[in-house]
This record gives sequence, C-alpha cells and structure tokens, in this order.
Amino acid sequence: MAIKVEDLGQVDFEEEIRTRTSQVFIPSWFTVGLHTAMVTIHLAQDENIDCLGSWVSAKDQNLVCDDSDADQKVNLGRLLLQALFESGRFSTNPGHKFFSIPGHTPVYITGEQGGKTMYRFLVRDAVGEAERSCLSEAIPQWVFEQIMEEYNQPPKFVKILFFLTPHSMNGGKSLKRERLFANDFISMRKVMEHVLEKMDEENPQSTTGSVISSGTDAPAEEKVRLYCLDTLLSPDMDLRTVKHFYWKGPGDLVLTYSILKPERLSL
Repeated sequence: MAIKVEDLGQVDFEEEIRTRTSQVFIPSWFTVGLHTAMVTIHLAQDENIDCLGSWVSAKDQNLVCDDSDADQKVNLGRLLLQALFESGRFSTNPGHKFFSIPGHTPVYITGEQGGKTMYRFLVRDAVGEAERSCLSEAIPQWVFEQIMEEYNQPPKFVKILFFLTPHSMNGGKSLKRERLFANDFISMRKVMEHVLEKMDEENPQSTTGSVISSGTDAPAEEKVRLYCLDTLLSPDMDLRTVKHFYWKGPGDLVLTYSILKPERLSL
C-alpha cells in the first residue's frame, strides 16, 4: 500500500532523483542469509563484520524529528540489540524508543565457531523466567555489554587518520600540512571550521586572517572549500564517505583546502 506525500508537478525525473539523493557511506554492520529458509539478519563481532561499527546521525536516519537541534549520534547495531532483548527486561533501562521489533520475530544465538545454534526464541518470549535463565547463559559477552544497563559500555567510535594540507590554488600564507585523527562520522563542515580556527590562531593580523574574520556570521562553507583528489566536497559529507567514494586507494586520506577571497565571499 502506498500514499501520495507530495505533488511535484512537471519535473525532470532524473534531475529530481539526483536532487533527493545524498551520497552516504555506512559501514557494513550485518549480513543477510537464507540458510534458515527465511531471510536472516546475522549480527556478529569478528574479522568479517563489526555489528557495533556503524555510528550514524539520528536525524539523518529519520530517528528524530527534522527540527531537532541536537545532532545525536546513535549506533545502529546497539539499537537493534537493545530492541531485540527489550521485552526480556535484562535492563532497567526503558529502551531507546527509536524503534521496536515485532514480538513474532525469531532470534537464533549461535556459537562463535561452526555456527551451531545454542538457543532460539521469539522476541516476545524473552520475558519468561525460564527463557531469561537460558538466555543469560547463551548470550555472548559483547551483546551483554550493549543490553545490560550496569555495563554501560557503548561501542567505541571508529577513528580515521587523515592529513589536511593547503590546495595548490590557495594563495598567500597557509597552514602547514596537518596530521589529524577524528571520528569517522564528522562532517566536512567541522573540518572547514577547524581550518578557520587554525588560520585565526596562526595568522590573527594577516590579510588571510582578515578575510576569514569578514562576515563572521557566515557559515564555514562560505569561507572554505575542501577537496579530495581535486573533487569539491559537500560540507554535509562525513570522513568515511569521502574515504570510501573518493579516496578509495591505500594509505592515509588527504584533504586539501582553499580559502575563498573577499570578492568570492561577496558573491
């Protein structure tokens, strides 16, 4: 069943798709299989897949309202695990409230080696005392750490090492090549803001500094341009998206920046 949510009138279909499509890379945090004669979502923490390696913006994933000011980061694997075991009351935490799992959903807990099923249950059955006792013995430690309030161990953020250096088109005195280490989900806008802060710190009285200071209320993307291999980057892109879609090759990611001149700032 579908309903119309918006009437666009006469528009170019392909152009509308491009306008509404954003390029975002989210690390694989689950696999899909059919070995149980039904579609199966497999969650694990091993050399092949990291269930807890996917931090995203709650707003970008439509988990919070669009007019929310806070850019809350959530871990998709952690949210799913908490939703799967919420009815089991393994935690006094009332739940994350982002989404719930239908009670008829079957869950299989397998061993770390060989994939042998250790326990299986329906989400709604996890509330029983007998099931809770069995689950306590079968659930892996890394899962316990995400669903039990007393552990309070959210997954660690994934970090990316990258270099920030002036673009060849950047005239005047610029920052030196800088080695940075940041969360993989930080936006290019944050990197632009970092460039402006460093320029103000190192060249407070310079011509470049006065350019940056002009139009103080203007957003960073109106003062700085960021590039990866000479491709202009959107301020809304994050580090991992840039590394996956544009850098691609081996070695540490390199971003270059240029400072917009006053005549370009006024455009």
